Amino acid sequence: MPTFNVMRIGVNTRLLLPGTLEGIGRFTHEVLKRMVKQNPEDEFYFFFDRSCEEKYLYDDNVTPVILGPQSRHPVLWYWWFEKSVSKALIQNKIDVFFTPELYCCLSVDTPTLMIIHDLAYAHYPRHIPFSHRTYLEHFVPRFIKRADKIGCVSQATKDDVKTRFSVDEEKLFVSYNGPTPGFKPLNNDERSKVRDEISDGCPYFVYIGSMHPRKNIGRLILAYDQFREKNPSLNHKLILIGRLAWKAGRIKEAYDNRPYKEDILP
Repeated sequence: MPTFNVMRIGVNTRLLLPGTLEGIGRFTHEVLKRMVKQNPEDEFYFFFDRSCEEKYLYDDNVTPVILGPQSRHPVLWYWWFEKSVSKALIQNKIDVFFTPELYCCLSVDTPTLMIIHDLAYAHYPRHIPFSHRTYLEHFVPRFIKRADKIGCVSQATKDDVKTRFSVDEEKLFVSYNGPTPGFKPLNNDERSKVRDEISDGCPYFVYIGSMHPRKNIGRLILAYDQFREKNPSLNHKLILIGRLAWKAGRIKEAYDNRPYKEDILP
């Protein structure tokens, strides 16, 4: 019988939030539920910053670790990663730390794999709250230097990281996002049923994601207006799915001032 060295894997799971998953939370969920099942001989320590839902503990080889404080502000981000998580990595004798977002621990030498989805704070600084932007501008270069390996969700992100921070090619790799089973073509009957349920039987455009200025929702609404004006015989709807985030007032203003707002469905 072959023998295996059990690996103790610590994971930043703070974005596996009760009741809701957004982009990075969804990424975390989809990756971990497969990783845990595919590596039953390894031990996973999931680091949460609040109580967790049972559905996120994917198998018996997962141990949840609740660490305060709830990290939703730059000061608390620092404390959570540099104090709470760093201490937990040492106490639980973690062999490798996996963090599926642009944060890691600087104060411990645990081998670290970090995922970078984008560098939006650098490209669109005016759309990021001042305190968040200041934190990211200071710490992201340090996180990138500290991480042992960095996964990027696209070639564009990899090129951006490599160029902006002069990162060695060997440190970076691309790991593309994938669709969940629900993302697949529907047959005609299924299409009609969905349209009846969400758009009164009309064809529609759909946006899914949090709604704040850097996602360009205002321009999307303007483009929809232009489409309707140029195609008066068509009755397409625009469906917006997601929570209103920081500075969402501009999006609401764009919506309120559009002539086809009755056909924009939140």
